[in-house]
Amino acid sequence: MNKKVKLKNIFGEDLDLLIEGNEKFGDVVIFVHGFGTDKDEGFASFLDFSKFIKNDFLAIRFDLSGFGVSDGEQYEFQFQKAAGDVDSVIRYARKIYPNKRINIIAHSLGTFIVSLLSP
Repeated sequence: MNKKVKLKNIFGEDLDLLIEGNEKFGDVVIFVHGFGTDKDEGFASFLDFSKFIKNDFLAIRFDLSGFGVSDGEQYEFQFQKAAGDVDSVIRYARKIYPNKRINIIAHSLGTFIVSLLSP
């Protein structure tokens, strides 16, 4: 399965999501990229990893607002806004895939953003 989704964040900006993998059996894995990159992460590491797990998991890769092809500007980056983007993706995953466990893989600045959601 390969599906592109435009998801609104709390500011009404479109976040660009790519959903890949096994929708029937796999749990969800959300990838959160670092600063200055996009849903593929530097050197396409998230792209490679999502291809590796596609038979066993449902991968959701997305561009934070201001990065990649999501709406917004990179100079507008704020930690709380980025955490809101991640929260929007988690809420979407819970709504669309209510019976699946959600896992998060984050890299670089993405790890700090995710930690803001888990006090």
